[in-house]
Amino acid sequence: IHIPTQAREQVCEGTVVAVGPGRWCREDKGERRPTGKLRFQRTEVRPGQRVRVEKHHGTFVDVGGVEHVVMSEAHVLGVVTP
Repeated sequence: IHIPTQAREQVCEGTVVAVGPGRWCREDKGERRPTGKLRFQRTEVRPGQRVRVEKHHGTFVDVGGVEHVVMSEAHVLGVVTP
């Protein structure tokens, strides 16, 4: 796989520190006539996993002198396996 230099510069790698339980989403996403039914989608990433994320997404917060990034799981490009 060839990844252009510009695309490589827009991706960062980090370790997941904490995650929430998940989010509510519509079952009918993409349908012409939405029914409005909701379902709970559990978070797929887990603390301790190494992930690749989009560089300019998330909110930077300082916790005890350590900088963290809070972001949606939707911005995780993939999990890095050892």
